Amino acid sequence: MTNFRLVDHIIIIGLAIFMIPRTWSIIKKSMNILIEGAPSNLSYEEIQKAILQTKGVTGIFELHIWCVTSGMNALSAHVVVMDMESSNRILQDINAVLEKRFKISHTTIQIEGYHPTKDSKTQEH
Repeated sequence: MTNFRLVDHIIIIGLAIFMIPRTWSIIKKSMNILIEGAPSNLSYEEIQKAILQTKGVTGIFELHIWCVTSGMNALSAHVVVMDMESSNRILQDINAVLEKRFKISHTTIQIEGYHPTKDSKTQEH
């Protein structure tokens, strides 16, 4: 545009330098979604602790958290309770905590009445 070729090249290089970090960030987020990776903004330990603090919960195993799409996370887990009669209330309490504290609304939670042992896990494989 200016007939001064050096300025055009400097502008192009400047735009490329400006775009590279943003492009890399988008690629990383997209790849994490495609491989259903764990969301970087959520702490596995905090979520596990929050579920364990729910009244009636005595254990948790097979906890998985993944990113479905940007801003939408999912969770699946096996939750151990002692009183199976209270399982519906406990499930509602867990879902409320996950929604309010961690913004996770897509959950699959299986209520269990027993704790798995290391021996039972190795026999399954």
